[in-house]
Amino acid sequence: MIADATNLPRTTPFPGPYLIQERVAHDGRDRKLYVIGARVSGLLAPSPPATGPVEPFSMDAPHLDLARRCGEATGLELYGVDVLDGPAGPVVVDVNPFPSCRRVSGAARSIAEYLLACAGGQGDHAVHGLTGFRRAASAQSPEPTQDLSGS
Repeated sequence: MIADATNLPRTTPFPGPYLIQERVAHDGRDRKLYVIGARVSGLLAPSPPATGPVEPFSMDAPHLDLARRCGEATGLELYGVDVLDGPAGPVVVDVNPFPSCRRVSGAARSIAEYLLACAGGQGDHAVHGLTGFRRAASAQSPEPTQDLSGS
């Protein structure tokens, strides 16, 4: 992180493009939202990483709305969203089209079931959800999950 533009490197470390974001003042926790079809699981992680434990959390409406809007904007159905809660509310700092769900309980099974449903012609975009998939995933997940489809 560079706090002042005068500290930018004089030569580029690799060819661009570059993305530059303003620093977001936050509570020291990264809200990691993992979306698998209509299932959304959340983990609280320390920011910066490796400075504390990672634990599940239940999302409120603004976080669920951000997850839904990220899926709509990118067309993704399986993805991760990193969110910081700033002074003006939640801010998306990263959307990952290939997230590591290793700390999300039941994620491997949910991903497999979702992909099988998609391969069988039953797949649907994350915003619309899969009724059968939602029931199966939520029945097997002990951690808090929410449904993006609104049903």
